[in-house]
Amino acid sequence: MSNVILQGLKEGVDRHWRYTKNFLKVKPEYLLTVSVADKISNCGFNQTSGFELSVQLEHTTGRIIGDIWEKNLEFKNLMKPDLKWGRHHHSLFKPTVKWPTRRGKVDIYIQNEYCDESYIVELKNFNPSNRGIKEDLQRLKEFLDITPKTSPLKSCFLAFPSTEDKQKSLNRCAQEYGSSNFCISTEIQYEITGEDPEHGIPAYYCNIVIMTRYF
Repeated sequence: MSNVILQGLKEGVDRHWRYTKNFLKVKPEYLLTVSVADKISNCGFNQTSGFELSVQLEHTTGRIIGDIWEKNLEFKNLMKPDLKWGRHHHSLFKPTVKWPTRRGKVDIYIQNEYCDESYIVELKNFNPSNRGIKEDLQRLKEFLDITPKTSPLKSCFLAFPSTEDKQKSLNRCAQEYGSSNFCISTEIQYEITGEDPEHGIPAYYCNIVIMTRYF
């Protein structure tokens, strides 16, 4: 799974520099997200053809929580007679699903409806801050810690390019954000482009943090 994301990340970096040379101003993170999503759709993911996957960009946290809740059979408050769907629908989630502290959207949400599995992929721009990395890892951890036995969410990924080696800092983050519900690992690939520094980037690192549920 991580190989497909890393390949998409490389293509996103290449696309970014091609656009830059043509004086086109496009946010690098957007290009990375689109490139990784294209790669997943074309090559498939986790031994599943891209034709059998739903690959959604900028998917909202609320919809992901709703998908997790839908698969959770413990609807403790569902039968309360005074429950009102319109104004108090959030109370349905409280007994069994804890919302992540950060709301908003995730970059890529992948669903395999045939085997009832889903995945989250977050992308960051070149050389993200340690704080930004930790914030994303914390939210991904909270997603994976939700109803671990019934959640369809199997893995989360955080990927980004960098001009310096992030191995040590990512290993520290992996130790800090570990959990009994999932394993966490890192992969780093060094990519040589051969570009002149004046026209591109000669080399860079592709970094990915992988968080996979045990069960």
